[in-house]
Amino acid sequence: MGIGIPELIVLLILLLPFILIVVLRKHYPNHLWVGIALCLFFGGIGQFYIPKGGWYFLGLALIYVLLNAVTHNPASSMMIANSISVPVIWWRFSKLSNGI
Repeated sequence: MGIGIPELIVLLILLLPFILIVVLRKHYPNHLWVGIALCLFFGGIGQFYIPKGGWYFLGLALIYVLLNAVTHNPASSMMIANSISVPVIWWRFSKLSNGI
């Protein structure tokens, strides 16, 4: 008994978005196109590209939970919550550029 190759692959797949966000945040800080691409590919997890993204991630997770409670369809609830993630990061970048 122990951790084998399949478990390591699953762990890598789960950690890959976070590793990618950390690397991109270091090498390409505050680029709108990077933030939008991360939100398109990884949904709400892309909010971590800008500092204090945890609150926005939790907000998008709450939207997902509420939509899922109403529709009882996890796939469409996730699609809607992930779609909302892109305008949210766009808005967050606009706040950064305006100096608010």
